[in-house]
This record gives sequence, structure tokens and C-alpha cells, in this order.
Amino acid sequence: MNYSTLESPFIKQVIIRVTQLAVAKHFYTEVLGLELITESKAELQLGVDDNVLLIVRSGADFKKQRGKAGLYHFALLVPTREDLGGVLQHLLKMKAPIQGAADHIFSEAIYLQDPDGNGVEIYCDRPKDQWKVKEDGSLPLASDPLDAEGLLQVANQWEGMPIQTVMGHIHLHVASIRDSLHFYHKLLGFQIKIQMREQALFLASNEYHHHIGLNTWAGEGVPPNPENAAGLVSFVLQVEEERELSCIEKQLQADDYQYERSNRQLFVKDPSGNLIFINA
Repeated sequence: MNYSTLESPFIKQVIIRVTQLAVAKHFYTEVLGLELITESKAELQLGVDDNVLLIVRSGADFKKQRGKAGLYHFALLVPTREDLGGVLQHLLKMKAPIQGAADHIFSEAIYLQDPDGNGVEIYCDRPKDQWKVKEDGSLPLASDPLDAEGLLQVANQWEGMPIQTVMGHIHLHVASIRDSLHFYHKLLGFQIKIQMREQALFLASNEYHHHIGLNTWAGEGVPPNPENAAGLVSFVLQVEEERELSCIEKQLQADDYQYERSNRQLFVKDPSGNLIFINA
């Protein structure tokens, strides 16, 4: 992988809800090529090389709703450009519902949705010396056309989602950029990398381009996603040591922000109602 995203803290897992588990199983295993690690009547655990990246749960009565806070997309980071080429070649062969593709300078990305409208990004990072980092550490916002032909020319043979694939980042619809900035930057400690006024915000730890994306494109002041709708259930933020967890806890306490703690785990909702498990 060109640049490791697994420097604490990082997004370890995403948990989503769907209407039909069997339909989701086909999409995530056959179309996306994730490994089915465990399966029950109510839940699928999916990932690569026995590393669970995505948990899919039943229980949604209807598909993902517009005009709600929650998941915009989760993003699977593949190790190399050749791997992304193999993914693209496979998706085209499967006639997958690709919705977009872009060159973001720091990464190249393919976008699609699962059958319930949950957004999925699959991307590869460029080497960090090509990111065009500004003097203040921020990054330019770019969404140029993807060089699909170039990707297909270097594509690896498809054998499923590459073994070193990780959960690279998560991008959320939120009710307020200002409130979200305070929570993710001031309380959780993520660095601001890209900011589009009051419309979008991208934050990271350890000089990555972003671990958390936030936007108000579903509308400002939008309500949380209903619990019986498809969409985000929660995501897991992993920190390396318990002292990092305690540092976050102190920030939450100082701000009088509501949370719960159980051993080496914090449970907290962001200002838009998105549930986060912070694990050490």
C-alpha cells in the first residue's frame, strides 16, 4: 500500500443495516468480492483474510432515506493501483451499479451503492509525495476524471478483494459542519485537511488525507437516519493505546459531552446522531 492508513486512530469497521440479508450477501461477496467470515440469520461479517471490515445486519424495513444524517459512503482502500484496476475490471464484468469515479490527486476512486442505497467507495492512494500538500498541511480539493483506461491496462487478475484491503475512511451526512468540526476536531483530535465552507469537511490523523469525511449535502439540520431504515448503524474507531482513549474521554468530560465507557471502549454519538465505538 502506498501510504498506510492504519496509524492510530483509524476506522477499523463499519456496521450497516439492510432490508434483505441474502441480497446484501450476494452484492458484498459476489460483486465486491469480500470474504464472508461469519454468517447468522441476522448478521454477516465480511472482510479479507479473516479481518472483519464490514458488518451487515438485517432489520431495515425500507431502503436508505434521503434527507437524513448518516452514511454517505464507507471506503475500502486497496493496496495498489493495479489492485484498483482489477477491481474496476471485475465490476465492469459484473455490470455492477457504478455511480461515479474520480481522480482526487491523493487517491483514485470508484463509487457505487449496494441494493439498499448504502454508498461504497473503493480506492487506492497515490504515493504521499504526489499529494500536493500545502504549507499548512491541508490538501487541495479535486475531483478530476478517473483514468479508467490506464487502470485497466495495469489491472491485476481478479481473485476477490485484495488481502491487504482495509477500511480507509468513512464519509457521513451531518446536520451541521460547525458542530461536527467541534466534535471531530476539538474533542476527538482529528486534523482538518480539506474544508469547503459550510458544505463539507475532511479530517485525518497522522497526516493521512482523510479518515472522516462530513457533508451537509443532504441538507442542513437533517434528522438522524431512522433505526428501521437501511444505512449506518455505527462505526469503530480504533486507537492504539488506552492512554489515547483516556485522552479522548477527558476531552469529552471537559466539554460535558455525553458518552459511555466500558473497559477499553467508549460509546459516543456525534452531534448528528452517528454512533461511534472508540476501541483501544
